[in-house]
Amino acid sequence: MIQKTSETIAQTIARVHGDARKSNHWLAIEKIGGGAYMIGDDLTCHADSVEFTDEGGVHAVVPYAQIISIEVRRRG
Repeated sequence: MIQKTSETIAQTIARVHGDARKSNHWLAIEKIGGGAYMIGDDLTCHADSVEFTDEGGVHAVVPYAQIISIEVRRRG
């Protein structure tokens, strides 16, 4: 279910990432075209995109317009 919020996508990603880190979980970002990135510590929100290094060491910059979901996932 989609909920209304006054948060920007950058604020939402930063908040959910913080929650994931506190519980020692991954932030999962799924983008258009399939596949999900699992993000631990390294994440920076820019005006139009999110930049991070995923659990496999891959550096990525994903425009917010390409993100279809974010969620917290358990590690291992």
